[in-house]
Amino acid sequence: MAYNHGVAKAIFEAEWKKKAAEYRKHGMSEEKIASMREFEEEVFKSDRKFYEGLTDYILDEHSPDLIYEDTYQINDFIWLDLIEDEEVYKQLMALPREWLVIFTLHKLEDYTQKELSSIFSTTQQNISLRIGKIAEILKITCKTADFLG
Repeated sequence: MAYNHGVAKAIFEAEWKKKAAEYRKHGMSEEKIASMREFEEEVFKSDRKFYEGLTDYILDEHSPDLIYEDTYQINDFIWLDLIEDEEVYKQLMALPREWLVIFTLHKLEDYTQKELSSIFSTTQQNISLRIGKIAEILKITCKTADFLG
């Protein structure tokens, strides 16, 4: 289902109304409530950019120095050389390049899923699903399993 900003905004507003009432009930100041709403609205806007495909891979002061577009080329995925099964290799090469980067960073360079979600401006769940999909294709066997740990 496609992203519908109007529906998402209505859901956000309804949920925020409930949260604000709960915060007031527990004695939170209007200033703090406004600050929390501002933060959550920024998160909401970033989600919109993600779902509409408008995000860039932007690094901030908390992100490792990684610009994957400039760092990795397909021939940099040395673990792919260990794939002996032609069908498995074809399945991996059919995946988006970003998925291979994520898998490589996670398995070989010990990036956490949290770090990767920050770098790629997506949720940890999406990172986990991408890593899991590649692991499923590989079925972590033979030399690949030994190499990837």
